[in-house]
Amino acid sequence: MTDTALILGANGRFGRHAAAAFVAAGWNVRALTRRGDADIPGAAPVAGDARDPAQLIAAAQGAAVIVNGLNAPYPDWARELPPQTAAVIAAARATGATHVFPANLYPYGAGMPERLTEATRFRPTTAKGRLRMAQEAAFRDAAELHGVRTLLLRAGDFLDTGPGANWFEAQVSAPVAAGRVRYPGPLDRPHAWAFLPDMARACTDLAARRETLPDWAPLGFPGLTLTGAELIAAMSRAAERDLRPTGFPWLGLRLAAPFWKLGREVLEMRYMWEIPHRIDGAAFDAALPGFRMTPANEAIAAALAFRLERKSPGSAPIPGVRRRGRAA
Repeated sequence: MTDTALILGANGRFGRHAAAAFVAAGWNVRALTRRGDADIPGAAPVAGDARDPAQLIAAAQGAAVIVNGLNAPYPDWARELPPQTAAVIAAARATGATHVFPANLYPYGAGMPERLTEATRFRPTTAKGRLRMAQEAAFRDAAELHGVRTLLLRAGDFLDTGPGANWFEAQVSAPVAAGRVRYPGPLDRPHAWAFLPDMARACTDLAARRETLPDWAPLGFPGLTLTGAELIAAMSRAAERDLRPTGFPWLGLRLAAPFWKLGREVLEMRYMWEIPHRIDGAAFDAALPGFRMTPANEAIAAALAFRLERKSPGSAPIPGVRRRGRAA
């Protein structure tokens, strides 16, 4: 019998790729959004409020895996993350499903070391980092106290294959048509990236091996580690032209921050571009031996393709902001 995966936030960036990857791997896939409007080939759309435990439990009946692609704009995290977390735990506990969660680097804080492993201590220095740390603690407690298995895959900034509000799509690549790259930090610092098709495929492989993994299984996804200069060089090769780096308007953001909550939320993440960091992949390699990452040049070319097809750079929303009318 084919296993079923319930994808939460299937219209979001991670959720969309996860749904496609589970379909490709032969799973029955339910794609949950608030309005039931996911349009993913091979996936059955499901409507439901992911903050409501009863709705989520109903949607998860018969599912072997719940993939947590839920997200919210930065200013809404304090309101949205706690009920989402509680509802996901309730659904996984009620159904026995394994929970798959894409985690980020925010809990490490501005003092993080360059090499990040599963043993690196959390020392969050932002409200978002503290919220993420609390969220992960709730998942860990559910695993240790109630046997609710969570496979956590921690990654750097996303590289998507189409328009979106990630840093790469919304800011870094926005002025490519004009021959420029808007890079938010020094060009000599290693920065962790995750090519979403690879990360989604890794989630399907981990889900297939879920019975061999502990109930609490945090893994770092090594992805791609590139300095700003290396990233721009790869983008230039994909564009077949030399792209000129320009800076991010941090000063303007700082001036606006006292009057703009979102500006303050984005500004406090500046350290992520200034502190060199890379994700150690030893534990990931042990869990998924032989997993092949897409080479950097291929991944960057795929992430940049939608920009190269346009005549103009287009709009560039601030990361952490969802466009009006877009479903989570």
